[in-house]
Amino acid sequence: MLINQGKERPEPRRPHGTFHLLMHIGHLLEERCRAGLAEYGFHHGQARVLMALDGGDRGEGGIIQARLAAGMDIATPTLSVMLKKLAACGLVRRTADADDERVHRISLTADGRKALKKVRMVWDAAEKSIVGSFDQADAERLHQILLGIRNALGGKTPEL
Repeated sequence: MLINQGKERPEPRRPHGTFHLLMHIGHLLEERCRAGLAEYGFHHGQARVLMALDGGDRGEGGIIQARLAAGMDIATPTLSVMLKKLAACGLVRRTADADDERVHRISLTADGRKALKKVRMVWDAAEKSIVGSFDQADAERLHQILLGIRNALGGKTPEL
């Protein structure tokens, strides 16, 4: 109970509890990423694609576009639009597969690798602002709780 000039008031009602808090945190993170990435000319969805393309064992040919979409849990048409924009900026390369021209392979260009470094700087700063005030044990516990929430909502670790 809050006391105001000697009178008791009930605690303020939490609107939608945990759900509201998570939605608000998601919005704040999105805004932070948007602001950090704006100077580089791309948005957080495109940044996610660049990060996903940074797999070390993709080989020279890159990853098949359909596999990238499935692994990131992104609709193929949505990914296609993002890839067209990234390709127009010279950050990714889309090439037809040698065995099947209907299949496209996606890989980072040299400029894409430079952009990826910028994405990492923005994401690392956001990560530090989140876990920076936690000790190691609490940071790990938070990570495990967030994984549990993601899994309960049907999400999964990207499989690329």
